[in-house]
Amino acid sequence: MAFLNETVSDSLKGTISGAYYLFWGIGFFFGPVIVGKLGEVSHNNIGFYVFALALLIEAVVMMIFSKQSFRKEAIGNISK
Repeated sequence: MAFLNETVSDSLKGTISGAYYLFWGIGFFFGPVIVGKLGEVSHNNIGFYVFALALLIEAVVMMIFSKQSFRKEAIGNISK
């Protein structure tokens, strides 16, 4: 959340916070239901694999955004 608030302008901070908590709430409510149904249809361990995949995707996305942010900071420091 802090990362998102640092990357947007002041006029969009409320919007980004609202969107973040909206999607968090949707996932918090529907996530267990979806994983439970997946467990009924297939193996019971599928929930662990789905969660591991979600964490892996999140880590990759954060690495991509961190590199972009680091590059912008490095370019800014060079030009000063």
